[in-house]
Amino acid sequence: MRTAISFIAVSITVFFATVPNARADQIVIGQTSHGGKTSQWICRDGVYTDIGTSAGTALDDDYAVHGSSGSDGIEVIRSNRSITGDCAGSWSALQYGTHYLDVYGDGGNDNVFGGAGNTFSFGGAGNDFVVNYSSIGKAQGDDGSDIVLGLDGSGDVLYGNAGSDCLEDYSGSWLIYNCGPDTDYRANGSSGTSYCENPIACCFC
Repeated sequence: MRTAISFIAVSITVFFATVPNARADQIVIGQTSHGGKTSQWICRDGVYTDIGTSAGTALDDDYAVHGSSGSDGIEVIRSNRSITGDCAGSWSALQYGTHYLDVYGDGGNDNVFGGAGNTFSFGGAGNDFVVNYSSIGKAQGDDGSDIVLGLDGSGDVLYGNAGSDCLEDYSGSWLIYNCGPDTDYRANGSSGTSYCENPIACCFC
């Protein structure tokens, strides 16, 4: 398990989004069927990369997936659902096996949705919306005025970092709840929170 807030291991495989005119990406990561193979796939604007084992049943390595300098939508699939857009199709939850997969919005105002397993989700620079769904995951806003939500139910790890952020844990039960520097907002009680100056009814309403 990674412990540093901005940890990147030497051995991970890294994908960067490079698209014309820095237009926003649609990035979907999970299990689906493409080209006749059911596996773990990254779909970036309709371009698929197989990141599964030869049998396709789980990740074949540790991965860090980066967005572009634009405003990206990055989703790690956590349950069966139908996706529209360039990555249209039926997707199911990413199968991690013994590996992890982290997601980075990088520049722009990004929507970053972590998966149900070992995923750390980072907004990067910009005003981002970052969501953690996993008891072993983490959501971090980074620079900008970010909304950081914990939807795991227990054990969420939430960081705002620089900028005027709003943090909210829907279950009211968290492991780390740290708004970071600057003037920030919290949608939960003050007990166990750090550097969250202003109470608010909810961050996303």
